[in-house]
Amino acid sequence: MAGRLSDKVEAEISRLDQCSKDRWDDVASCLGLGGLEQTRLYAVMEDQTYVWRSMYVDHLQKWLKVFPPEAMLVVPSEALKQASSFKTVMERFASLLGLPRAGPEVHNELIFKASPASTDGSVHENGRAYIGEIPPDLSERLHKAMCPKNQELAQLLLDKKLMHKVEDFPWLATALKRDVC
Repeated sequence: MAGRLSDKVEAEISRLDQCSKDRWDDVASCLGLGGLEQTRLYAVMEDQTYVWRSMYVDHLQKWLKVFPPEAMLVVPSEALKQASSFKTVMERFASLLGLPRAGPEVHNELIFKASPASTDGSVHENGRAYIGEIPPDLSERLHKAMCPKNQELAQLLLDKKLMHKVEDFPWLATALKRDVC
């Protein structure tokens, strides 16, 4: 299993490197995702773009071409998984949309209802079980590919004021440390 995953990740990183060398503006098209019907797109995204879909800076830059930063709310997924912060995130989301944060119009029973995939009753939990550790060589390869992208993401979030301080995103804070990549 780990060997197959390593092979898929290596193949994808090679394709991404080639897209970069060929100076593709639209990485999705370079990866063959353009024009796919929805079901096929989801299947390809799930099976062949582990790395690219995690390069959040690339996706956020595209969204910022369409929407101003003040129309966005960027939160770490951990904040959606912890009951202690979930309510605050939902209130921030309501404020962004101009919706009431409390009152008779707010249906907390729906907002805080467990996901149908949840195995432990958590609101935001996908029900997946992770049964193994990532091999060290694959971890190193992913770090090498993702670290510069995470540095770009952290700087973009700060520049566009989509996060107040890098510590708001614990996994991203290390990316801005000197000589990490």
